[in-house]
Amino acid sequence: MNFKRFPDAGIGFSRHGGRITARENAVFLRQLAALLTAGIPIILCCEILEQSQTRPVMRALIFSIRRELLAGRDFYHSLRCQQGVFDELTCQMVKIGEHTGRLDSLLCRVADEKEKALALQTQIRQTLFYPGIIMVTALLVTLGMFLVVIPRFAELFAGSQAALPLLTRGIFYLSSSLRQHGFILLLSAPCVALALVLIPHPACAAFKNAVWQRLLRLPLVHKEIRQLLLVRFTRNLSITLSAGLSLSEGLRLALYSNQHAEFARSLAQLRGCIHSGLQLHQAMRACPGFPEVLVQMVKIGEESGTPEQMLARAADFFEAGIQRRISRLCLLLEPLIMLVLGVLIGGLVIGMYLPIFKLGNVL
Repeated sequence: MNFKRFPDAGIGFSRHGGRITARENAVFLRQLAALLTAGIPIILCCEILEQSQTRPVMRALIFSIRRELLAGRDFYHSLRCQQGVFDELTCQMVKIGEHTGRLDSLLCRVADEKEKALALQTQIRQTLFYPGIIMVTALLVTLGMFLVVIPRFAELFAGSQAALPLLTRGIFYLSSSLRQHGFILLLSAPCVALALVLIPHPACAAFKNAVWQRLLRLPLVHKEIRQLLLVRFTRNLSITLSAGLSLSEGLRLALYSNQHAEFARSLAQLRGCIHSGLQLHQAMRACPGFPEVLVQMVKIGEESGTPEQMLARAADFFEAGIQRRISRLCLLLEPLIMLVLGVLIGGLVIGMYLPIFKLGNVL
């Protein structure tokens, strides 16, 4: 077996063509599971996958895993060494799979759940892409009118002794302000945004967290985020229970992988109720954030001895609800955006031509 020298990739492998995407992560797990199912040794699997990669960052990742395996580490610790690439749930499933001899099937299950999450994210992005393009185009057209077209009208009416309508004066004032200070605003806004994203300062992190928490409190956004969190929670808990982990350990992994502060508190409270001796459905009913339909499905699953199956069905149920609402949102957004654009552009046009209409009435 050839063991060539390959440069270290570093944390996240960001020095070799960018970071590894969630899709690449899922594809790697899926391909590895397929090779393991075929009976190929794991080191040879890694060598095959390494040679098939086109991105240097993926080759660096798989080389690093193979190097750890050849050094005598098990696959679980080899993945843990790749900081920032594999989440705790994936690592724990690999650990269980190695101990029980079900590594291929558990990798398939993890890949399935990752692909479902990616499909839902893709649907959300595709739904918002077209309205986003329209909004950006409308903003650029409006900005062009304020910077180019409206100043021409302002020059045209500058020598007029007649009083301009309030709407026209307001539009001229906005246009003048944008021409005087717009360049500074256009430069400062991206710089501030980049600083908040790139600078690892506690103040920047606190500001980003505060903005994120405010956004999450918006009624529609809060509801959909809560549904997405429930989908992820029920899927992850279903995987851990089907792999043989205890309920307490499954909740610990769910809490570890959750980044939403409010939902994390609910999970911590839920885990505490489990430790006090309550069943899962009883603990959910005692904790905020878990809908009654989920409580009833979990109760049926516990009574039938198949809680992991009912949790998976609950995840499918919540995901189907999100997809229906996304489809309805897509149907509502297009006419709503057209209405907003009509009011915006129409208001500007009316404001420009009101003095002309007024002058025509005088004549």
